Amino acid sequence: MDNAEARREKADAVAAYNDAARRTPTATIPSQLGSTTRTPGVYNTAGGVFQLTGTLILDAEGDPDAVFILQAASLVTANVSNIDLVGGAQANNVIWQLDDSATLGTYSTFRGNILARSSVAVTTGVALYGRAIALNGMVTLDGTSHLPATRVTPPDEPPTITTVTSSSNPSRRGEPVTFTATVHGPTDSVVPAGQVLFKDGDTVIGSAYNSSAAPATITTSDLTRGAHDITAVYLNGGTAVNEAWTYFAPSTSEVLTQVVLNRRS
Repeated sequence: MDNAEARREKADAVAAYNDAARRTPTATIPSQLGSTTRTPGVYNTAGGVFQLTGTLILDAEGDPDAVFILQAASLVTANVSNIDLVGGAQANNVIWQLDDSATLGTYSTFRGNILARSSVAVTTGVALYGRAIALNGMVTLDGTSHLPATRVTPPDEPPTITTVTSSSNPSRRGEPVTFTATVHGPTDSVVPAGQVLFKDGDTVIGSAYNSSAAPATITTSDLTRGAHDITAVYLNGGTAVNEAWTYFAPSTSEVLTQVVLNRRS
């Protein structure tokens, strides 16, 4: 990129940042975005820092042109966090306007365009569907040589659907339970290959590889008595489709409530 082109790109980024910053918020919301659903609008937070643990759902309510603008000083996403776009929402129409910085946690799935005044840190295994722009600092990408690799990509990869099942529910404390994740592409005949993480709430309890030869499974005997919110997160990966290598988008399963009873007496 020559100097003139670089200056144009910088000017466009500054204009986009300023446009997002001058928008009047339609709502002030809590700093924790996880386990919430937001409809189109302009959002800020009294705490100044948006945090994302778990899943944030952005629902366009059937309008593919709907715009979401989230204004804050900084953004920090937890490991294996996720943003789901539903109701026709488009990643290109999601703007994160940040006075300072953004840090995307390991293996998180992030959708939207980050416009940060200072810096953006994209850590190992992140799948970023959109853009990361730092006006006055650096965008750092970690883990591009790992599998699954950190990836910044246009938001047009084929979607996936992940489900998770249990071998025994309810189960007994101390007895083994096997969790199986099934990942499908746009059709049931396409099975995307790639790593799957299994979570108990916000804690990763194991990982396994999914392929057409075998689904991803883990077995654990460590669950304590009570109810556990189990999810499976397909991190992304590539599969040959009609002799062409195709990357598939990440997805997170619905919550499976695993009930663990006391040991047998």
